[in-house]
Amino acid sequence: MLEPTAVGDAWDAIFAIVRDLSVTFETGASTAARVGASNRSTRRFSLAGGDAGIATFLHEVSLAERGDCEGAASLRDAYLGRAVAALSEEAMNASFYSGFSGIAWAVDRMSKAPGEPLSLEPDALDSIDRVLLDYVARRPDGELDVVSGVIGVGVYLLERLPRETAHRGLSIIIDTLAERAERHGAQVAWLTPPSLLDADDRAKYPEGRYDLGVAHGVPGIVAFLARCIEASVSIETARELLEGAVSWLVDCCELRLGAPRFPYWIAPVGPTQPTRLAWCYGDLGVSLALRSAAVATSRVDFWNFAVKLAEDAARRPVESAGIIDGGLCHGTAGAAHLFRHWFRATGQQSFLDASRFWFRETLALRNEGSGVGGYRSVIRDVELRDVWIDNPELLNGAAGIGLALLAAVTDRAPTWDRFLLLSPSGETSERGVR
Repeated sequence: MLEPTAVGDAWDAIFAIVRDLSVTFETGASTAARVGASNRSTRRFSLAGGDAGIATFLHEVSLAERGDCEGAASLRDAYLGRAVAALSEEAMNASFYSGFSGIAWAVDRMSKAPGEPLSLEPDALDSIDRVLLDYVARRPDGELDVVSGVIGVGVYLLERLPRETAHRGLSIIIDTLAERAERHGAQVAWLTPPSLLDADDRAKYPEGRYDLGVAHGVPGIVAFLARCIEASVSIETARELLEGAVSWLVDCCELRLGAPRFPYWIAPVGPTQPTRLAWCYGDLGVSLALRSAAVATSRVDFWNFAVKLAEDAARRPVESAGIIDGGLCHGTAGAAHLFRHWFRATGQQSFLDASRFWFRETLALRNEGSGVGGYRSVIRDVELRDVWIDNPELLNGAAGIGLALLAAVTDRAPTWDRFLLLSPSGETSERGVR
C-alpha cells in the first residue's frame, strides 16, 4: 500500500509508538491530566481516549509476526487489565467511545482473535450484555450516535452476535430509530433536538439541527443500519430506514454546490459550517457510510453516488482540507486510511494516490524524540483553546496513527476499524457493488 521507500519509516514509527506507550503506562500519563478536563476522569480507561483503545493498537502489533513486536502482547495485557479493572472500580456510563461498552468491545475482540489468547472466561461479558439489553430496552431519549448514544452500544452488540441478547438488543435499537425518525414522504432523517445541545448551540439552533457527520449524525446511523442488514437483524425495518435516510442525504447534498458538499449540519434556523477532510464530519466520511449502504442493499445508485463523492474528496486541495495533526478522527492518518478503503474497494489510482499522499504527510509530521512515538496532537482544552499535547489515544492520538500505518504495511484486514463504522462484521468492507 505504501511506497516501498516509506515502509521502513512506517515500521520505525510503529515501534517508537510502542516504546513510548510503555513509558506512558509506567508514568500513568493521560490526556485528561494534560488538558485538565475534570469530565475526562474515566476516559483514561476508555476505547477512544484511554487504555482500551491503546490495548487495541498493541494487540494488532502483537499479531504482526515480527520478532521486534514481542513486547507488544505483554504491554497490551497491562493496558487492557487496567481498563477491565476500571469496569468494577469506576462509575461509567454506557457510551461506546468513553464508557463501559467500548471497553467491553475491545475485550471481546481480543479474546477471540487469532494468536495468544487472553486469560478471560468465555462468558465474562455476559453480564455486560444483559445490562446493555436493559439499557436499550428503556428507550433512552438521549443521543443516537456512535460516540455517545445507542448506535455505539449497537456496534458492541454486533460483535456479540449470534448471542440472543445481542440480537434482541440490536432489534430494539432499530425499533428505537424507527420511532424517533422524522419521515418526509419516503425520506427519513433524525433531528438532534435543542434539549441535546449545549447552551450556546441552543441559542444558535433553537429548533434543533440535523447532524450530517458519521460521528454524531445521520450518516453514522446509515452505516450502522448497513451492518445490521448484513448481520440479518431486522432486515426489513433496517432497509426501509436506510434507504429513506440515504435518499434524504442525497437531496441535502444536491442542494449544495461546490466542495465540501456536506456541512457539519443543517437546521431550520441557524448557520451552517463547511467541513474538513475527515472521518467524523465531511464528504470523505460520509462517502464511506454511503458505500456501506450500497454494499448492504446492492444499490448501484448508492454506490455511484458514494464513489463520486469520494473522488471529489480526493481532488480537494490540501490547503483547504483543514487537517492539522495526524489522528484517525480528523487527521492525516485518518484521511490516508479512509482513502485506502476506497482504493481496496475500487482499484482506482486516484484513491491510491490520495492515500499515499496522506500517509506521506503522516510520516512527515513525526518528530522523533517528542510526543508519543514522535507524534503530538491538537486538542481543545476546557477554555476552548487549541493546544498541542502528547497524546497516546486511539481516536485522536498516537495509537490510532499506529493502527493506520500498520494497516498500510501488513496484509491483514483492519477489522479494528469497525469502531469507526467502516468494516462490517465477519469480513472486510473491501468490496464494491457492480
